[in-house]
Amino acid sequence: PYLADDVTWPESRDLPAQMLNDAARFQAPNGGMCFWVAQDTRVSPYLSAYTAIAFGWLQRAGAAPSQVVQQGLDAYLRTMLRRNVFPPHYSLEMMSNVRAVALAALARRKALDDGDVLRYRSQLPRMSVFAKAHFLEAAFLTLGEHPVVDEALAALLAHGHQSAGKFSLSEALGQGQAQGGGQGEEDNDGHRYLLETPVRANCAALSSLTALAQNPQLGKQVLPLAQKMVRSISAARGRRSHWENTQENAFCMAALADYARRFEATTPDLTLRASINNEPLGEIGFSAFNDPAATVSRPIRATDVGQT
Repeated sequence: PYLADDVTWPESRDLPAQMLNDAARFQAPNGGMCFWVAQDTRVSPYLSAYTAIAFGWLQRAGAAPSQVVQQGLDAYLRTMLRRNVFPPHYSLEMMSNVRAVALAALARRKALDDGDVLRYRSQLPRMSVFAKAHFLEAAFLTLGEHPVVDEALAALLAHGHQSAGKFSLSEALGQGQAQGGGQGEEDNDGHRYLLETPVRANCAALSSLTALAQNPQLGKQVLPLAQKMVRSISAARGRRSHWENTQENAFCMAALADYARRFEATTPDLTLRASINNEPLGEIGFSAFNDPAATVSRPIRATDVGQT
C-alpha cells in the first residue's frame, strides 16, 4: 500500500528465492560467506554478518534461507564472537564493529544468551556509530531493561545533532581506530573495508531506536528522535529514488519499513488546512499511504513586508 499503482516489478516474486538458493554457492565450509570463491581463507567477516542481517529481513518477509545455510552461518558467527577468525588487516575496532553486527543478527533470531552481549560491553567505546546501533539492538533484544542498554543508548545518542525538525548522528571516521591501535591511513582503510557511510549508520540507528520503542518507557524517549531521523534520512536521499550505494539503500529501506510498521500502521484519514492570519491558503486530504506529497502556497505580496 505504500507504492504507487504504476510501480511494477514482476521479477521481485522470484528474486528472493533465487538469491537464497544461490547463497550456498558463496558459503565456505566453515559457514562464513565469500564474495566469489567459497573457501575458508576467503571468508569476509563483514559480509557474513551482513548476510545474516539480510537473511533476517527476507525471513520476516516470508522468504527463508535453507536451514543448512542458516545453521552454518550461525555457527560461523558464534565462532567469530569467541575466537579471532579475522584476516590480519582487521584492527581491533574493525573486529568490534563486525562483532556488533553479528550480535544483532543473532539477537534477532533469539540465538544469543546474556553472556554473549555482556562480553562486548567493554568494547562499546571502540565501536563506530553503525556498530553501536547494532550493539544497542542486540543488548535490548537479549537483556531487556538492563544498564547495558542504557549505556549503549547514551553512547549512541552522544553522536547526535538535533535541530527543530531533524536529528542525525555523526562521527569522525577513523577516530576510534586510533584507540584500537591503528592510525592515519589505516583508519580510513578500515572504514572502507566495512563500507562505512554516515547515511548507512543513521539508518541502522533508526532501526535500533524503532526496536527500543517496544518498551513503553524507552519509546517515550526515542520516538521524537526517530521521527526527526526519518526526516534526515529522507533529506539525504533528496529528489532521487535511491541513496548513494547498495548498503545505504538496503539499510535505509529496512529502517523506513521498520519505522512504518511500528509508528505508521494506521491508514491515514486526515485533512490539513493552512492559513496565514486567518486567510485560508488551501486544504489537503490524505486517505492512503501512497497519496502523493502536496504543497499549498501563495506569493509574497508587497503588503506582507514588515508583517509578522
